[in-house]
Amino acid sequence: MSLRTAVSNSTASHSPAPPVDPRSRLPAFISRFLGYRSGPAPYAPLPFFPFNQLHHIPLQVETWFFGFIGAFVSILLIEAVMQFATPFRGTDAPLIVVSFGASAVLVFGVVESPLAQPQNLVMGQVVSAFVGVALTKLFCTGDAAYTPDLDARRFEGGYFTNGALSMATAMLAQQLFGITHPPAGATSLSAATTPQILHLGWMYLLLVLVSSLIMLGWALIINNLGRRRYPAYWIKSDGIFAIIGKQVQARRQRRIEARRQTREGKGAEEGRAEGQP
Repeated sequence: MSLRTAVSNSTASHSPAPPVDPRSRLPAFISRFLGYRSGPAPYAPLPFFPFNQLHHIPLQVETWFFGFIGAFVSILLIEAVMQFATPFRGTDAPLIVVSFGASAVLVFGVVESPLAQPQNLVMGQVVSAFVGVALTKLFCTGDAAYTPDLDARRFEGGYFTNGALSMATAMLAQQLFGITHPPAGATSLSAATTPQILHLGWMYLLLVLVSSLIMLGWALIINNLGRRRYPAYWIKSDGIFAIIGKQVQARRQRRIEARRQTREGKGAEEGRAEGQP
């Protein structure tokens, strides 16, 4: 055995095994609608009519079809809930937060995109809504004319500054937490510059959360009927906390390696000392 082969085998034996997807432990019918697939793409559709006939049409045509149906139905569902659900009846809640139109393009049109995954859709939207409402309340507290100026569309006061600040801060928060979802920038901007949403206050967060969950629930169904899958993953840590964690882990590994090398060096010196007459 060559030295290179021995080193390669030693490295392979100490390399950690790839993590097991917890979805693989669930019954096949459930794991399918949570996005799990065991084979390569394109994936097998549902094994009954009409889905088992999808292989007769190009995959791109199937993507267009299910994308259209997915986006169409998701917007209808959100509008229906906003219109008839008890928490939102009798309020000034809009029929739909318009940023969810852009979310639908991602969630149903480019299902494998990191920007379309559940943590980005739900957390990106909710965090951005929180940023927009919180900053707007701070501006309203310090500027009594904020709401009148906004209603009258007067280019004075702080509402135009707050709109820019809310959107930029929401983007920064998404990047820091690793939940970037571009449509959520408009969610934060609307909280600062749309009078109808401004009057909702913290109720806006509930509206955004419910809308996100409706879209996600429908996406888990429609995006898993054919040869696509959704989501590609549920949680993936790549924000500031993941970066800090990796740096801490790397420093810990370096300290362990340094201590190991020190012990080996001392052992070698003691061995040489014992071997001397």
